[in-house]
Amino acid sequence: MEEGVPPDPPGDQTIAGEAEGLDRRELKRQLKENERRWTMEGDSEALWEAEHELLIDLQKAGDTDTLMKRARKTKRAVSSRGEARELAQASLGLWVLERFDEAEPVLHVAVQKLPLNRYPWSLLLRELTWERDPAVAMDYIKASLDKVPWRGHALVQLGTLSIDAASKGLVSGDLDVCSDHLVSARKYLEQVPPSPDATDEMRRTAERLLTLVDTLENRMRQASGLEGETTRLALGVVDRSRQYEDDMREAAKASGVSLEGEPDSDMNLEELERIAYQELPDDDREESYTVLEVTPAKGLLRKRKDGK
Repeated sequence: MEEGVPPDPPGDQTIAGEAEGLDRRELKRQLKENERRWTMEGDSEALWEAEHELLIDLQKAGDTDTLMKRARKTKRAVSSRGEARELAQASLGLWVLERFDEAEPVLHVAVQKLPLNRYPWSLLLRELTWERDPAVAMDYIKASLDKVPWRGHALVQLGTLSIDAASKGLVSGDLDVCSDHLVSARKYLEQVPPSPDATDEMRRTAERLLTLVDTLENRMRQASGLEGETTRLALGVVDRSRQYEDDMREAAKASGVSLEGEPDSDMNLEELERIAYQELPDDDREESYTVLEVTPAKGLLRKRKDGK
């Protein structure tokens, strides 16, 4: 692990070795050794990373008892007497067991008690972004910028999340959202190089991300131009359609024809009904009555016998 760069928390497929080929007793021995290192060396990101990988190996080897024992240390870990080692064991045991909701408050305590350790911070942000609005994680980082000693690292994370949100806005066609997040991403990433904790790797990462911001800005401008052209074309189609409709109405008026949907004041309903009745077969010409008008005020009905 490069100095100054936080480790990437291992996922389900990233393990220290082939778990099936490791002896459970050997894995437990390595866990004991890791505990002794905590006592001798003090807390570090490397110890959290080693603990995490060993617990994943144990789970894949079928040993869940060890994970459960660590998960049961939660109450002790979050108490005022909880040590860094216990915070790591409880939170990582719960994490590997995929009890993320229970691991989250333990990680919050770890972040507060271990301000120099970015490993619990990284896990917490992963939990905040999984199956949630990324804005939750972004708000959490922004609220912590003046509290954590790794401001450069936090700014890189904010820039990355902003770029992700901008790309989603571009794909969905919401160019305003895309633009807002790109502005934010540029603001955060440009603050990385002067940060006291910034390493060369962080500066290179920020530079690469700023290049991506430039690329997304160009694509957004292209999309904006295409959108404008599409709108102009659509308006042109509407204008031509309206002109065609007006021309049709003028031609219909000159020809004495009423277009569909237009009222015809000259239409004689009685004459139409009489013609339709005459065209019916003799068997269908039965005597019937049709209500033509109802006057509720007087309750009178005016009726007319069909065919007369």
